[in-house]
Amino acid sequence: MPGQVSINGYGIAFNSFSDQIAIASNGSPYVTAYPWDWSTGFGTKYANPSPALVGAAFGVDFSPFSDAIAIGREQLLVYKFDGAGFGTKYANAASSLGSNCRAVKFSPADNAILICTNGTPFIHAYQWDYIDGIGTSYVSPGGGSGAGKDCAFNQAGDTVVFAITGSKMIEAYPWDYYAGFGTKYSDPPSKPAAANAWGVAFSQ
Repeated sequence: MPGQVSINGYGIAFNSFSDQIAIASNGSPYVTAYPWDWSTGFGTKYANPSPALVGAAFGVDFSPFSDAIAIGREQLLVYKFDGAGFGTKYANAASSLGSNCRAVKFSPADNAILICTNGTPFIHAYQWDYIDGIGTSYVSPGGGSGAGKDCAFNQAGDTVVFAITGSKMIEAYPWDYYAGFGTKYSDPPSKPAAANAWGVAFSQ
């Protein structure tokens, strides 16, 4: 890693072209981004976002077109992003998440942002548009039986999944841009004998 990023890193993401990388952390500037090249590694760090973040960031994700970057805190933050790095910050969502975000993901269709938090209702989603920014909050599904630690869309964008604390470990829901969360899928028939799940991913 070139230079000091922070004390602890909490989230990391490549853009869809695999030529930029971002890290969310608990030390100033709280989110750091670099060009990336598979043969030479990290390039020169991009300038910090403006306005600057105040406080730790726990999740980060690039939009599918790599023209925006979402950062998860108690408030969802989104900045424009391009080959020069961070651009203009979008207006915040109408309401705070109420607790720290642990992961944030853009939908494959680039029209929604999925978030999990460590406080109820644990599961959140917002409409998203590159021009208009963060839109209306979807109704949380009423599941979320434990603090959210990670979340993901499948490649088709019609299913979302959450890694959570507690015996359930994982919850999955159908997803539709217009309707939001569907009825929760049945829990998997068997799970590891562990108390918490910390990460989740679909195959591509």
